Amino acid sequence: MQHLFDSVQLDNGLKIEFVDETVRYYGDYHRVKIEVFIILSDGRRERFQSLERMAVSGAELDAVKSQVLQAFRSRTMKYMAAPAFEEKFIQNLRQRRRAALVAR
Repeated sequence: MQHLFDSVQLDNGLKIEFVDETVRYYGDYHRVKIEVFIILSDGRRERFQSLERMAVSGAELDAVKSQVLQAFRSRTMKYMAAPAFEEKFIQNLRQRRRAALVAR
C-alpha cells in the first residue's frame, strides 16, 4: 500500500516526497521500501531513488524506516539542496531517456 510518508521543501525550491511502499512478504518479515520523488519547479514529479531494506521484523519497522530516512537526509539531501541540482538532474533524465530510446 502506497502512502506519502514524509515530504521536505528544500531552500533551492525543490520538494522531496517520500512514499512508503513497505510490504510484508513472509510471516512477520517485511521489505521496507521508500520511493523518493522530486517535485521540480515546473510541477513535474520525477522518481529519484528507491530506499530498501529486506527481512525487517514487524517490531523493527518504524525504527528501520527512520534509520533509512535519516541516512538519506544526512547524505543525499545535502547534495540535492545545491542551487544547480535541478538543472543537472533534468539533464541526466534527458540523457537516460535518450539512451533508453536508442537501446530499443
